[in-house]
Amino acid sequence: MDPANRAAAANPTYDLYDAVPEQALDDLAALAARVCEAPIAAISLLVDDKMWLKSKVGVTVDCVPLEGSFCAHIISKGEMLVVPDAQEDERFAESPLVTGELGIRFYSGFPLSNSDGKVVGSLCILDVVPRSLEENQEEAFKIVGRQVMAQFELGRQAKQLGDREARFRLALEAADLGPFEWDLVNDVVICPETTERLFGFSPGEFDGRFGTWSKRVFPEDLQRFLLSMEESMRQRIPLVDEFRVNIPDGSVRWISGRGEFVFDEQGKAVRMHGVVRDVTDRKLADQELLLRTVALDHALNGFDIISEDKKFVYANRAYLDMWGYGNLRELEGESPASHCLDPDLPAKIISEIKKLGSCTFEFTARRKDGSTFEALMAARLLHDADGNELYIGSSIDITEKKRAEETVRHLNRVHAMVSEINQTIVREKDPQTMLAETCRIAVDRGGFVTTWIGLFDDVEERYRVAAYAGATEETMRIVGSLLGGKGQRPGCEYTAEALESGSYAVCNDISAEPDSVVWKEAALSKGYRSLASLPLQIDGEIVGNFNLYASDVGFFDDEEMRLLGRLGSDISFALDLYGKERERIQAERALLKSKAQLSNAMKIAQLCYWEFDPETDLFHLNDPFFELFHSTADVVGGYQLTSKRFIECFCHEEDRVLLEEEIARLRRSPIASHASQFEHRALYGDGEAGHMAVGVFSVKDDDGEKVRILGVNQDVSRRRQLEEELRQSQKLEAIGQLAGGVAHDFNNILTIIQGYGSILMMDRSASGEAREAVTEIVHAAERAASLTRQLLAFSRRQVMQPQDLDINASVRNLTKMLRRILGEDIGLKLDLSEVPLATHADPGMIDQILLNLVVNARDAMPSGGELTIKSEKTTLGTNRVNSLMDSPPGDYVVLSVRDTGTGISEENLAKIFEPFFTTKEQGKGTGLGLSTVFGIVKQHGGCLYVESEPEGGTEFLIYLPVAEGSIPSNAAVERIRNRADLDETILLVEDETSVRLLVRHMLERAGYRVQEAASGVEALRLWESLKDEIDLLFTDIVMPGGINGLELANQLKAITPDLKVIFTSGYSPDIAGRELEFEEGQNFLQKPAPREKVLCTVRQVLDGDQPLVS
Repeated sequence: MDPANRAAAANPTYDLYDAVPEQALDDLAALAARVCEAPIAAISLLVDDKMWLKSKVGVTVDCVPLEGSFCAHIISKGEMLVVPDAQEDERFAESPLVTGELGIRFYSGFPLSNSDGKVVGSLCILDVVPRSLEENQEEAFKIVGRQVMAQFELGRQAKQLGDREARFRLALEAADLGPFEWDLVNDVVICPETTERLFGFSPGEFDGRFGTWSKRVFPEDLQRFLLSMEESMRQRIPLVDEFRVNIPDGSVRWISGRGEFVFDEQGKAVRMHGVVRDVTDRKLADQELLLRTVALDHALNGFDIISEDKKFVYANRAYLDMWGYGNLRELEGESPASHCLDPDLPAKIISEIKKLGSCTFEFTARRKDGSTFEALMAARLLHDADGNELYIGSSIDITEKKRAEETVRHLNRVHAMVSEINQTIVREKDPQTMLAETCRIAVDRGGFVTTWIGLFDDVEERYRVAAYAGATEETMRIVGSLLGGKGQRPGCEYTAEALESGSYAVCNDISAEPDSVVWKEAALSKGYRSLASLPLQIDGEIVGNFNLYASDVGFFDDEEMRLLGRLGSDISFALDLYGKERERIQAERALLKSKAQLSNAMKIAQLCYWEFDPETDLFHLNDPFFELFHSTADVVGGYQLTSKRFIECFCHEEDRVLLEEEIARLRRSPIASHASQFEHRALYGDGEAGHMAVGVFSVKDDDGEKVRILGVNQDVSRRRQLEEELRQSQKLEAIGQLAGGVAHDFNNILTIIQGYGSILMMDRSASGEAREAVTEIVHAAERAASLTRQLLAFSRRQVMQPQDLDINASVRNLTKMLRRILGEDIGLKLDLSEVPLATHADPGMIDQILLNLVVNARDAMPSGGELTIKSEKTTLGTNRVNSLMDSPPGDYVVLSVRDTGTGISEENLAKIFEPFFTTKEQGKGTGLGLSTVFGIVKQHGGCLYVESEPEGGTEFLIYLPVAEGSIPSNAAVERIRNRADLDETILLVEDETSVRLLVRHMLERAGYRVQEAASGVEALRLWESLKDEIDLLFTDIVMPGGINGLELANQLKAITPDLKVIFTSGYSPDIAGRELEFEEGQNFLQKPAPREKVLCTVRQVLDGDQPLVS
């Protein structure tokens, strides 16, 4: 801070430091020095604990510290101080002023005080020698001091006046006020520069004349001003006027002035003083406000201002017109809530404005007459000059805009609907789906309540609803009832008009229809208010209609109907395309069906075709060809093969020469109509061989030249196999007829031999030699019976009594016997399934299969080896192996018998199932073992497959169908009961006397009563008298007299249903090869049968057990 500022801060009453001019103070300091004859004089002021020398004589320093100085005593005491010798005065002896360079010895000081009496400085004189002041010097010194104070007071007053003038000037400038005084007598205008600047005068430019000033005023404004001045002088009132001034820079300034006249004693105005101010901004603002007010009143938008207490303050013409009011007075007492359909809306809006400052909203407005319209208002919060809240709103009527927007949205919705339906038409291949989707899209995207499409049904000869959406089935039934049949006019006038005229028909207000319209009430009840019906036509013929129902009155306008009409044309076009596409597809399907039938026929006949070009030596092949040969084009090198490659791939090497000769003959033959047929052994892609029949013919061009050779191949492998099987079957049939011809009588003879031999063996009195002879007789009879059974088995004439059994159990039951048959050199390995494997088979025949295969396996391993019996379940498909096995696809139980013996040669492998074929030495084999196995397997609906290599062992695979029933929990166990437990009677019917006597003898020795008959007729007579005593019928099947055993049993069972029966026969053509199905209590006993077997079967049947098949 500089000394002046510090002084001002310390002495707010005096701005002492700058209040007095420097020269005046310097003169008073010099006067004090001269009067007192002192070399040093100074006027100092106290600032910040320092004495600042304002004026000085004889020294150059600017300030000295207050502490320890002479002035400190003056300021503290407030009185004059005189120090004659400072060195002698203990108060100042150590002061730097005394001991320092100045070496002051004398001091005299006069205190300087402000208006409050506070000492703020001093006037002092100093000398370097001790001395004193004379009385006149001291008085003069005090006078000079008082003059210093007077100078400070004058300076202060002058400064205050200057400050006041400066503040006044600043106030005038701030208020744009310019004072003036006009001497009317001398025509002199006195004014400051600020006033001159208001009129555009530069400094020094204004000469103080009224005429110079008046040239700047607009002429019309000057004329008015002069008249106003005269009137003011006349009335002695202040002159107040506003006028325009031309500024040299080309701008115009508005000046507002106020002046008062001073009159002399005669009442003449001699002077006027006053002020002028620049009011250009206010005038412009007023003008702008006027323009805004006019614009606001004539604005298209409605403006209103609402006070904080929700009363209308202002409303322009547009607002009044919009709400139906004549003037603002009519709004007095109106609440803004009455102008809205929602009375709570104004309060909500004010709340929103208070939070955000402004808001924009749409609402439904209510006019004075109660009618409504859609309005958009922007509102904001303002405050008036007193701080009161005002809410200003700007409103427009958007009813037409909303209606236009709704129309646009509506058309856009229709456009989107039409576009999506057209996409569906392009994308969807099924016409019914297309129609259903069209209706759905019209409802979902088009905003329709219900849509439906009707089409003419040529079969029913009536219109029917083909698709619909947005309605119930009940509604559609009503619609269907209104459509009518052929020749009938639809019940809906608009649908009928569309169908008859071929143009769309529209009803935009269903409620306006006459009450007599039958469908009106139903339509209105469903919410329908308008409808449109579009005709659908193909090639000018109307085929149906597309009806659309809307919930709004006046829904359909011209633009929308133009779009919907185009949509109707698109749907019609799609229906036309669907029809043509359907015809094309039907034609293609017919062609494909024809091709498929031809292809299937060729597959069934195992046919394929090929083409041969003799010039290029190329065979042209195809997929059916490769399918027939079980190969592919990739495997052989393509669809075009040279004749050499063709022969290598598809002809058996033993027939390749034959095929080469045929191809060469085709190439060199000059006959265009060449045709030939031949057969050759074929080579399949899977390595198998077969037989192929080939038919070849030539195709010639217009000139009769041969250009192509076509061939047809037929796989005749199966035919060859069937031919071989036929020969085998014929052979078996011949043998079977032979066996059957002798079996009946032969078995009767064997029955007698075996039966009586068994009885003799029971005679313990016979000698040893006799017993041995009888034993050999019985064994010979058993071997003869076994040979007969095998003959009947392989010729499939053996009687079957199958049951559901577990193949694993059958193998296990024979295990001990099989081990005895195999001997010690051959190991037996069982690899049976862990789960039971059920099949429907004759248990005795399954045993016979195992025994025959095991015996053959033993003979094939003379040096020992291993026999493996395996069981499993498998599923056969339709591959080539299964086809050769002649088995239908399905689930099978597989019984495998594999040995490690010598194997079978390829030559013998094809003959092993032929009857009487054997590779064993003379007398060691009958040649019926495998024939019997083959016959039994076929009789059970199974198949047999053999794999063998010389010295590589042989495996027989027996496939038997899986049984669907359950396996009996307890297999029947043969129980031999030699004695009857009850008093039981058996009716024995046998035409062979010796056999009848033998059986009677067996039964009676076992304790049964026996009634015998030699024929069925005799048995019936005997039954009449003994029927209440008979417990069991034991009858031969084949008997003379017109009634066989089966017929006899049926007649007796009709009388006594619970009669138990045992049938017996050596052979019967009626049951040969058949699966016997007996009722409960019936069974079959094959002749010849051992005594034990006969008695066991009788006992089991009488006891109600299920005996084993014999």
